[in-house]
Amino acid sequence: MSVAMDAAVVIEHPPEEVAKTSMLLVIGGFALLGAVTMLALFSWASQGERDGQPDVFGKRVTVREVGERYKAVWSPGMFWPRDAFMHTKKTSTGSPLFAVVWSFLTGWFICVAFYLIVAGSVPAIEVFRAEAHFRAAMFVSAALCLAAVWPVLFRTGSYVYAPPSEKGGNTNVNQNVNNQVNQQVTQVNNIIDMSWLAQLLGGEAADAAPAGAKSTKIGDINLDSAVENNVSANVGLIASSHSATKQFFLWVSFFVLLLASCLAVAGSGVIQAWTLPGPQFGTLLFLGPGYGLFAGWLLFAAALNLSIAISYSSYPSGTLPWPETRTRYTHRGSLWPPAIALVVAAIAVLVPDPAIPLPMFIAIFLFTPRQKTHLAASLICLLGVVVATVIVVLERSD
Repeated sequence: MSVAMDAAVVIEHPPEEVAKTSMLLVIGGFALLGAVTMLALFSWASQGERDGQPDVFGKRVTVREVGERYKAVWSPGMFWPRDAFMHTKKTSTGSPLFAVVWSFLTGWFICVAFYLIVAGSVPAIEVFRAEAHFRAAMFVSAALCLAAVWPVLFRTGSYVYAPPSEKGGNTNVNQNVNNQVNQQVTQVNNIIDMSWLAQLLGGEAADAAPAGAKSTKIGDINLDSAVENNVSANVGLIASSHSATKQFFLWVSFFVLLLASCLAVAGSGVIQAWTLPGPQFGTLLFLGPGYGLFAGWLLFAAALNLSIAISYSSYPSGTLPWPETRTRYTHRGSLWPPAIALVVAAIAVLVPDPAIPLPMFIAIFLFTPRQKTHLAASLICLLGVVVATVIVVLERSD
């Protein structure tokens, strides 16, 4: 009878070091709580201009306004877009995915922090891998702090034209800009009046031009695109003239996110929360999804930042099509999503953590057009989830 009871205890509690309480968990919980508080405060302070005043960091431009003009076809947009035209269309609100994800992660890590504090203090909750818990919490806390300062770096060097009637900007400067725009419009009208010359030279009207739109093409010169490049320098986000400062900080912000994602992946790999022994249901509920989803989202966000930095270096005036219906030329399928999905899925399998590929799967499958490369990337992410889940189940059954 005694032997049977001992065997039962061994099955329930594998031969790993266990503690009733752990000050390391408490410290890690408070570190996470402080880092997530910093993330929330910096997010609130980085919202750009409000009521005609810059934000706490003295910036008027928002993260959405910086990234909007360099939006790739695989950048998250509206939910379940019908086609590439609907996806790449300029919006005043941006994709709802970003606010939902960051709000979810902020709330989730608050719960994780309190769980670690309680688990390290209450003897009824057994603590396995206490040192690993501490290291993982430190890694993730550092990643949260880097994610908090990222919006400040990402917006450095970017500016927004503010009409006097709307944002109270410098009246003389805004008047000069308006005069330049009026000159561009006059040039457009002069070009339109020469449409007979375009026909003579073999030009043709813009494909799928909206009703009432005027566009022409002479030889290989797309006149409406040329005019748009000139006008875009003066209206909206000022980006057509190359700025070394903006380019530098776009790349700095990418490396900051890349470092943050590496730290988050390290945190998930150190603790491997899905494989903790014993009836650690609280750990599986909080730490498993929390660490994995955060690492996966940062990996995908770093890839988006890289795409924006490359786009700005190549096309400072922006990559949005003009007119917006010409998406088949400017926003074709890309091999970036499958390549990134392969990296994310491989990391999920190596950790192992089945939650890591989920953010990219949700973003690509639900918030981008259903192109072949996007479907392939979604399939790769799902495959990474399945393989990582199988590895976790096998390790827990040993």
